[in-house]
Amino acid sequence: MPGAAILVLLALLTSCVTGPGPLPDPTNSPTPLPTAIRPDGAGESGEVPLNLPGWMEETDRAQADPEFEAGLLSLSRQMGRLSPTLAGLDLDSLAELLALPEDADPGLRLRQEAAVLGLNLLSGRLNRATMIAYDGLPGVGTVQDLLDLAEAGYREERVEPGLLEALIELRSGQGIVEAVHGRLVYLQPPHEVRIRTWTDEGMTDEVLWSPGADGFARNTTDLRPSPDYRYAAIETRAMEAGGPVYLLDLETGEMANLNRLVGLSLSLSGDSAAQDEREPWQVVAWHPDSRHLLLTVEGQSAAFWVDIEAMQYTRIALSEHGECLASQRLLALLPDGSGFAYVAEDGRRLEVYSFADDRTTTVLELPEGEGRLGFPRYCPDGTRIAYLVETPGEDDRPQYHLWLYDHQADTLERISPGPVQSAEPVWSP
Repeated sequence: MPGAAILVLLALLTSCVTGPGPLPDPTNSPTPLPTAIRPDGAGESGEVPLNLPGWMEETDRAQADPEFEAGLLSLSRQMGRLSPTLAGLDLDSLAELLALPEDADPGLRLRQEAAVLGLNLLSGRLNRATMIAYDGLPGVGTVQDLLDLAEAGYREERVEPGLLEALIELRSGQGIVEAVHGRLVYLQPPHEVRIRTWTDEGMTDEVLWSPGADGFARNTTDLRPSPDYRYAAIETRAMEAGGPVYLLDLETGEMANLNRLVGLSLSLSGDSAAQDEREPWQVVAWHPDSRHLLLTVEGQSAAFWVDIEAMQYTRIALSEHGECLASQRLLALLPDGSGFAYVAEDGRRLEVYSFADDRTTTVLELPEGEGRLGFPRYCPDGTRIAYLVETPGEDDRPQYHLWLYDHQADTLERISPGPVQSAEPVWSP
């Protein structure tokens, strides 16, 4: 299980790749696919979902092994992506939940079993798209259906007959009809959204959404799935300018213009959204609750906090909190969703805006003449920020270095040995 988070860079510039041979074909890779979870409970390497005693042993091991503790803590912090009722679990509360006896309150037992299912999903031992079947639950067809039923039961304080039994069977590898190893949702230029699925039978590739006979006047350019993988926010571009953001339901394949649904307008006077559909709207990030989105518009001095359940938005004028020309490269949502960081217009200050009190604080400030900040990206636990610093290079061409700021220690460290491309730092979970 992983320990400390790993940081990589995603280059934003097209570059030529050279080396000893061709890059591997991702559709025909020699690398083994993720371990299959077969109906008989035996995967390709014998790995099956861990049962309740197994996860109890994992928590015991975490108490004695700091590196192992970091990995398990990472999983517990991600539980809210799968189920709101499991959000906020730390290792102590997780251990307490797993230790509940069999004769505990059925509602608590349901939460316990949902936690075991969540851990198996997050650790890659199960996939939410895996097909399942249980006699007592005729409406349940996938692991995600089972998780949704458990979430509804806990929220409504009602345990569906047969639900606990199905959850217990699943964690021992029973009831699986068709194991899914992984799914990939991707854009097929210029318009299609496709989904590729790996199962025991091989690989399938299907069209999830396409314009159909009505056509589509824009190109799809970027796809951002919500943390719970229910929706995808899709950026678009038209020939003359940027376009609006679309919201795709990954379960039904229904696509809708988010700008129109929410009534997004760049003007405080409430002008129609028609102009906004021609502006270069960008998706900064999804909130961990998968129900809120942070959007911005290239070159504007504002961010937009969108509630996709209430279908409304809040416009946050960054000029009121220190000048800023917004773009994806200058904004970052905090890992806990409590606010966002942005680079002030002078390029030297990193500010953090809080949703709770509408206040801004300066987190980091570069000395005069030492470059401009870009791509601030938080470590998942919020303790560190990776960012690029742009400085003049040879022939006045910009060069970039990757830096790390540690909140707790209040230390700065340059972690790239030499210049890097203009690139986005990305943290592992």
